[in-house]
Amino acid sequence: MAVGRVFGRHIGIPEGTLALVVAAGLIVPFVPIPGDQPTRIAVRFWTADMERPSSFIVHTSANICRVLSALASYSDRATGEFVQIDCGKKADAAARQIRAERVSDTPGKSPTVIAQ
Repeated sequence: MAVGRVFGRHIGIPEGTLALVVAAGLIVPFVPIPGDQPTRIAVRFWTADMERPSSFIVHTSANICRVLSALASYSDRATGEFVQIDCGKKADAAARQIRAERVSDTPGKSPTVIAQ
């Protein structure tokens, strides 16, 4: 089949519907949801090849945080590996803990300066 014939033919209802579903699926993550507010997300993780747990803090929408927390959090009791995702107020408490851990790992910095 020549390329010119593919672009020259009319799109039928099944192909048009499929194209619409794919386009909507690509657009939906960028559409703001009414009533959704930005929130803090705190992620802590540890794998067997790491010396100690690591962590980071970002901001995202509350709905995305809840979905990530439900789908990506896990704990492997056999190896001790884990991924912990906290949202909102739990993330604020985790952020304070993360900052305190970073201060204890960095010589010469006081916890009161970082915690502000």
